[in-house]
Amino acid sequence: MFVEAIVPAAGLGVRMKSFLPKPLVKIGKKPVIIHTLEALAKNRDIKRILVAVSPDNLNRFKEVISGYKIGKSLSFVAGGRTRRDSVKNCLKEIFGETDFVLIHDAVRPFISQGLISRLIAEAKKSRAVICGVPVKATIKKVAVCRPSSVVRSLTVAQTLDRENVWEIQTPQVFAKSLLTAAYKRYANRAVTDDASLVEKLGQKVRVIEGSYFNIKITTPEDLILAKAILKNLLPSLRAPKGRSNL
Repeated sequence: MFVEAIVPAAGLGVRMKSFLPKPLVKIGKKPVIIHTLEALAKNRDIKRILVAVSPDNLNRFKEVISGYKIGKSLSFVAGGRTRRDSVKNCLKEIFGETDFVLIHDAVRPFISQGLISRLIAEAKKSRAVICGVPVKATIKKVAVCRPSSVVRSLTVAQTLDRENVWEIQTPQVFAKSLLTAAYKRYANRAVTDDASLVEKLGQKVRVIEGSYFNIKITTPEDLILAKAILKNLLPSLRAPKGRSNL
């Protein structure tokens, strides 16, 4: 089986309040994206990794990544204005013999080997699979009222039943033909993840449980938790298939 991985990394990191792009911010001694690429590179089914970066930052990314031995074929692709555009650009570069495409956020550096393997195994059966975790907090839908252009008022519109509400993560894995068809048919749809487009095709998307440690680093507060995970859990996350369930 031939799997290629797409890693969108063209975000500017405005919420991180950093002069560096988010994927290049360091956790410990390594940039976030290096932790991510090293994790993906350990999987035997993944033959190549495509990294989508902003053309303005291409040389910076190449310089940083070249300082590490990723251990996997790596290609850079010009990122687009949105994450969706970046993935679309990468799909144009996918090899013809590729069977499945795995998409993983550049700023989720703590993906475990066990979860990657489980996702790929499920994709062989269902053609479309994502991971996530049940939400722990009470979730409310909020209505936004703007009595003036300056003051914003928020009110509760609905309290959702959290029993069936999950926080969706990446990786997400799809049959190549399915994902490319979804991107072609819904070329102008704005979505927050790739599974949303596949769902519009009428394809059932399987969900398997991910990990609460598989965090997305978006704000400075996330870096505090990331450093704790790096210090205490990284060896178990990087354990070979069968030795880690995180």
